[in-house]
Order: sequence, then C-alpha cells, then structure tokens
Amino acid sequence: MNYVKSMVLLFVVIGIIPLSAETPVPVVDAKTGFSIGGATVLESQKSGGFLEFGFPLLRSGATGGLEIRNYISLNGWGLGAGGAAIVTDKLTFGGFLFPLIRSYAFIEGGLGLYGNSSKLMTAMPLIWDFKGGGGVNFYLTPSSSFFAEMGGGVSGYSDMVSQPTGMTGFAAMRMGFRNFF
Repeated sequence: MNYVKSMVLLFVVIGIIPLSAETPVPVVDAKTGFSIGGATVLESQKSGGFLEFGFPLLRSGATGGLEIRNYISLNGWGLGAGGAAIVTDKLTFGGFLFPLIRSYAFIEGGLGLYGNSSKLMTAMPLIWDFKGGGGVNFYLTPSSSFFAEMGGGVSGYSDMVSQPTGMTGFAAMRMGFRNFF
C-alpha cells in the first residue's frame, strides 16, 4: 500500500510542477480548447473504460502556464459479477512541463447505477466514486494526445446500511487518447 501512496504522490507532484514554472508554449504547437477522449481504466477493484468531453475553465496566459480544465465523462465498469455506469466530473490543474507535454493533478467525483444478479440496475442504492491523482498529456500532433493518469480514491453506495461492504479504497491507472479543437 505504501508503494501505491508513493506513486500517487509522485503523479500529484508532477502535476503541480508547472504551477510555478509556467513554461510558454507556442500556439502552433498544441491546442488546448475543447476536447473529446476515451480511455481504458484499470483499478484495484474494477476495470472498464470511459468517454469524456473536456473544456478549459481558466488559463493564465494565451498558452502555457496554469490551466484549469473540466472533464465530464460516462464511465462503464465491470464490478465483480455485475456492472456499473457512472457519470463523473473531473477538474484538472496543471500546465505544460515541456513543449507538447502537459502535466496535471486532478480531483474527480461521480454518481451512478450498478447492478448484478440480485439487483436491477435501476433499483436503489446508487454507487458513488471519488478519486484524485496526477496525469500527463503527450501531444502526438498539435490537436491529439495520448494521456496516462495514476491515482486512487474511494467508492461506496448511497445506502451504506443495506450494503455491508460499505466504502472501499482503490488504486487506479488510466490510459487513453484526447482530441483537441
């Protein structure tokens, strides 16, 4: 578990580095506007994937420097003998570490439905998810990037009384692509 905590801390620190460095990046090198992406997710308790839509909330300067982005995503998971569908909202804080390499820290939370052989997907309780960590966008072209994120979090059910498993922690790793406009 200490190894996981160390890796999460490393990714968060890498995500925060550009806050003070503010490396300028020429406009022609990388687009940072609206984005659409998808990824594969491996977590210690579930696996799946997601589709996301992202947009910038704040930029300190025309390019480079601090950027705060918002990503809204639809996640699909295999969860034991069942599955889950969760809508999440993720905020990222970071900037360009080097030209065409953007690092960031993130926090994310979501709420969704889950089902298995003894519970319909639409029946209560709901499942919730909260995570944090860090990531890196490697721009392959000025408008597309490969990204990797690592972090951890907690998840649980909206009715912890009827769900004896309660709240559980997990480590997470995600890899995917984003296309920027």
